[in-house]
Amino acid sequence: MYLSVKEIELVIESHVIDQIVDDNRLIVAEAISDAISEVESYLAVRFDTQKIFAARGRNRNRDILRRVKIITVWNLITRSSAEVLYDIWERRYTNVIAWLEKIARPGFPSPDLPLLTDTSGDPVGRLRAGSRPKFEHSF
Repeated sequence: MYLSVKEIELVIESHVIDQIVDDNRLIVAEAISDAISEVESYLAVRFDTQKIFAARGRNRNRDILRRVKIITVWNLITRSSAEVLYDIWERRYTNVIAWLEKIARPGFPSPDLPLLTDTSGDPVGRLRAGSRPKFEHSF
């Protein structure tokens, strides 16, 4: 598994998780799975999500891992408001989605993630070309 239930307890107190899910850790696992799917839906356009989410331990990209944790917590707290600072987590979730939308587009800063490749190993993507407006001098 890309992210464990234990790792979520590093982001939000375990007693708060227990209140939200009524001690049912399967709900936490489902929230993790949903978060991974959501992040994957943004990254799949440019990046090899199979490689990204197959990584384990220290081989995981820290930026993606942190954002998956935030979305997981968001998925959990939308079930209940037990001792949770809703506004803070809502802002964090919104920031994560904005970041994912940025990196999903070519031409924007790219995290250190494996790019999506075709069968020959060449990166898949859209080529974008353009130029500045024509500049003319007139005297």
